[in-house]
Amino acid sequence: MAITVRPMRPGDAAQVAEIRRACPEAAQWPAEEGQGGVVLVAEEDGAVAGFAVWQDLPGGEAELLSLAVHPRARR
Repeated sequence: MAITVRPMRPGDAAQVAEIRRACPEAAQWPAEEGQGGVVLVAEEDGAVAGFAVWQDLPGGEAELLSLAVHPRARR
């Protein structure tokens, strides 16, 4: 099983929302807003298994806003 990390696409919103519901400990944000940051998803076997959201900051730094992995994909 290979995992692919790629930018989130509009069609991923429902799967990302499902992961957010399954991970109440993760920061909650409306998927359509994207927190104003960069959103990447981890895809495994054609399904989104997790996501990360961050924003770039001045000076070459970044701030992680949210990170979640669906419970079924955790190991």
